Amino acid sequence: MLPLSMIVRYLGGNASSETRVHTEGIPWHSKRIISMINTKHWPNGSPLAKQDDRKRHENIEKYENIHLYLQWRAFTAITENNSIESVDTRHTATGETRRFNAPFFIDCTGDGWLGFWAGAEMMYGREPVSKYDESWPKYGELWSPNEGDNRVMGSSVLWRTIDTGEPVDFPQVPWSMEVVGNFEAIEGTWHWEFSHNDLHQVNDSEIIRDHMFKAIYGSFYNAKQQPEN
Repeated sequence: MLPLSMIVRYLGGNASSETRVHTEGIPWHSKRIISMINTKHWPNGSPLAKQDDRKRHENIEKYENIHLYLQWRAFTAITENNSIESVDTRHTATGETRRFNAPFFIDCTGDGWLGFWAGAEMMYGREPVSKYDESWPKYGELWSPNEGDNRVMGSSVLWRTIDTGEPVDFPQVPWSMEVVGNFEAIEGTWHWEFSHNDLHQVNDSEIIRDHMFKAIYGSFYNAKQQPEN
């Protein structure tokens, strides 16, 4: 069998402990692979979903021909003759960089970053309803715009807090107030999503991330100012 390498931050993608969306594939006649990665039906965002991380790791690590490189995040692709020759990565904890060479690459980023860096043909945003003569009257302009734009599904940051049973200090975060104003919250659900017509999910990913961090820390700070918190 050919040796395979996986450059991943966490096994499981959306089902990982980082994102925590359960998977329930139907095994049908081929139970081996799907049963190895299936998870329980955890509520979206439940911290208990991280229990399935150990299951996935143990199942993947037992294959001698699969090499795992955890917490390596790709940041660019090197191409030649319309083919990806290598991918540059950075370790999310140490900052170390490393180049991976391979005959084939599979982009599992969710936003198509690798294909974007490689210059692959792509569509971005919402096309005008006239392009494919498709419309959904129920949602009108939201899903069937007359004019195309760069709006896409936003990036979300899932977060929650725990009650320690005793007072816990939290510092002021004046750098976040421009985003949150007076809004307060003690957890973030799937409704916490951000995108903007003037922002690009790949090129402006750090701006989007910083915006969501401000939303988290500012909202929690405001909530902490209430007597019961």
